[in-house]
Amino acid sequence: MSRAVKDLRDAGNAHVAKGAWSRAINCYNKAIELDGNSAPLYSNRAAAEYLNQTYDKAFDDSLKAISIDPTWWKGYKWKGLSLIKLKRWVEAVEVLEKACEQFSDVAELKENLETARNELEHAQNLLYVLPGPEMMKKLDGIPVFIVTDEQGQPFFITYEDGQQVDAAGSCVLDSLSRN
Repeated sequence: MSRAVKDLRDAGNAHVAKGAWSRAINCYNKAIELDGNSAPLYSNRAAAEYLNQTYDKAFDDSLKAISIDPTWWKGYKWKGLSLIKLKRWVEAVEVLEKACEQFSDVAELKENLETARNELEHAQNLLYVLPGPEMMKKLDGIPVFIVTDEQGQPFFITYEDGQQVDAAGSCVLDSLSRN
């Protein structure tokens, strides 16, 4: 690794430590331009992208790090963590299980695997709040649209006397259009 690449890597690491993710990414970009065959540089940029919440880019960099050096465990770390954030929990568990087998002495990977398993279990066990019996009586015979929030939790919207009603029986904003 050349002196210029080391300096850029060190500058990127310093920016990460300060929480300046974009600056870190820029430093790693420049270092990768000079040395595009360094798994640590790609995993460092993956870390910065992950912390910057650009999980798809972190995932791509983790793949590149792994392709360059399959023995660089941090590539698998960022791949697994990115998959968790991308809500691809089954894949995250699979990746991290294999990484734990390959790098059995790395406790951090075991912690990441536990996180992936917990996220998968949480996703599989989401409890959906459904209307109570009184609301179900009110909804009987009325068209109901099922709407979900970004976590996939459903709530029901229907019209009763011109108002919108949610699953708990509370009125919600009348400003939504009824076209």
